[in-house]
Amino acid sequence: MTAATETVRDFMMALEAGQFDRAKGYLADSFTFSGWTPGPLNREDFMTVMSGLKSSMPNLSYHFHGARELEEKEQDNQEIGNVQITGKQENALNLPPLSLPPIPQMAQTVSLPPTHWYFTLQNNLISRINVEHVHDGDFHALLNQLGTDVRPIQ
Repeated sequence: MTAATETVRDFMMALEAGQFDRAKGYLADSFTFSGWTPGPLNREDFMTVMSGLKSSMPNLSYHFHGARELEEKEQDNQEIGNVQITGKQENALNLPPLSLPPIPQMAQTVSLPPTHWYFTLQNNLISRINVEHVHDGDFHALLNQLGTDVRPIQ
């Protein structure tokens, strides 16, 4: 396993375990996340969204597997992994970075289809995650499965 693959795996394990300070330590200051939310998120907003999801769905799982290196360049590494987000909403969902009103606890289960997450690493820190577009696999689909049709303004 390459160092980049290990970094991605450890980051996803920390994220799933709700160890957000540890997970944040794997992200570059200039980190961006795109493809799953209506617009890109910086490091702080990404961590706030992931923390909010975990708070709302304590059993949130990413079912992360299949991490492997796509490409190694002089300046960065490209990794890919498979993610399938599942969980049951047990608390209100508050996600200020997405300009959403609080979504009350709906007791709904979420199971999004598997997607590829593409990771770019620079100096062994994740500088970018781009989520492949999959029908009914984005944040809006998660909201639909929770039983709300609120749209993020972001």
